[in-house]
Amino acid sequence: MTTLLLGVQIVLGGVVVGKDAGFICPDWPLCHGMLLPTWTGLVIVEMTHRITALLVAVLVLFITGRVYWKYRDNKTMMVIATLALLSLLIQMVVGGLIVLFKWPGVVTTVDVVNSMVLLSLYVALTTEAYRVTVHRRFGREWPDVELEQMTPTAWMVVGIGGFAVLVGALFRHTGAGEALFGINSYLASHGQHTLPSSSVSVGLLVFHITAGTLVAFAALWLFCRALHLQLYVKAASLLLGLVTVQFILGVLSLTSRLAFTVVTLHFANAGGMIATMTWVATTATLARQRIRQTADRSNSTSVSNPGTVH
Repeated sequence: MTTLLLGVQIVLGGVVVGKDAGFICPDWPLCHGMLLPTWTGLVIVEMTHRITALLVAVLVLFITGRVYWKYRDNKTMMVIATLALLSLLIQMVVGGLIVLFKWPGVVTTVDVVNSMVLLSLYVALTTEAYRVTVHRRFGREWPDVELEQMTPTAWMVVGIGGFAVLVGALFRHTGAGEALFGINSYLASHGQHTLPSSSVSVGLLVFHITAGTLVAFAALWLFCRALHLQLYVKAASLLLGLVTVQFILGVLSLTSRLAFTVVTLHFANAGGMIATMTWVATTATLARQRIRQTADRSNSTSVSNPGTVH
């Protein structure tokens, strides 16, 4: 539930940026000095985003406490939960400081990338929790050890996907995207009235397209390897489909002069891509861990000095 809510929160963040509603409430965590301001216009957008963020924070804190209390013997869950808590704190601090000090738009890149990191961590935590549940309730191991073969490829795809998100966030939050069309609504909402130069804007666009092309090749590579090994075929097919949709939405974003709905869907689809990549990489890594644990148990139970047989 928390993982799904994080996905919703990411989309709401895209809506806030797309509607230039980030500073409709000039203070934080209150809005115009009120806990419950008058819900009209863009205040509705911003307050929905903030309330959802509060709910996410409560759930993350609850899950972290539960992991520390009940699953402290599970090193994987402990590490992921701790990193997720740190990511949440970064998200809260950066988001609050952006509003309070009206930091430049490019700083929101940190907010965007970190939100994808938090989503990825909760995909990983959910996957490990599912593995533990299957083992405890049904007495069998999941995932299958054969999935381990996909680990290097899967993490390579995650790395390229994360890089593409970073480049896309820079393209959006430096104002380069709007500058291509002579628009300055986003930067103006941050108190900035100077657009990036055409050379910078075109350069970042080319960089963005290049990163997207790398993601496409990485997804195709994963798909081909999945077919060859007959592993993760459905997940690899889903990722390839999401990458195709992302390409179409990217083209539509430019041809529509960054229409709000198209750009928001483009951002939301990126979150779906990252979640899918992370799930594949996590299950492959868990399979590798199972192989190593089995090997360690075998080594620990073997007789180091059996003696001489007469």
